[in-house]
Amino acid sequence: FDFDSSIERKNPLAVVLAFQDAFRVDENVELVVKTSNVSPQHWSNAWKQWEHMLGASAGDKRIRIVNQRYSNEDMVALVRDADCVVSLHRSEGFGYLMSDAMTFGTPVIATGYSGNADFATAETAYPVAYKLIPVPDGAARWQCEGAVWADADVADAARQMRVVFDNYDAARAKAALARTSIAEKYSRDAFGKTLKARMDAIRKTLG
Repeated sequence: FDFDSSIERKNPLAVVLAFQDAFRVDENVELVVKTSNVSPQHWSNAWKQWEHMLGASAGDKRIRIVNQRYSNEDMVALVRDADCVVSLHRSEGFGYLMSDAMTFGTPVIATGYSGNADFATAETAYPVAYKLIPVPDGAARWQCEGAVWADADVADAARQMRVVFDNYDAARAKAALARTSIAEKYSRDAFGKTLKARMDAIRKTLG
């Protein structure tokens, strides 16, 4: 995630806490937290998520925080070669990290809310339970009275991590289904057909 996308919205602290809850210190696991444009003074860090995340991961040698900007090729390699991609975001537009992971056949654990819910279903991913909470002041770029977003259930996320880890062949099989589903729904050809159908429908309404 990029700080300009709101660290509070991306919610990496929840991923760190879920990871630590899911795995014993003697297990062969590693969590990579990838970020860029790090700035503790950033508007989206008003609730000190960055400092809380650093505090939670301090001394845990299994957690690696990467804050330099990667090239597109390096990002592709990171997502493609990971054993699993986890996003405990509070809201998303489309959810490119998750869809990219699915395109590469990488298992996905994600908050079962917002844009990614269109494709990250129980059949293709590991949706995480959540509750809706008010968006706190300063956590989003625009203020909207009464706005809510998701608060991912850390215990459920830890359980999903454990399921993927303990049943990795099944996770890979689910990821293969996800890859096929993403290609069918969002490939260039599929988008072209959807766009054409919509334009034809609009033309009919115009006579």
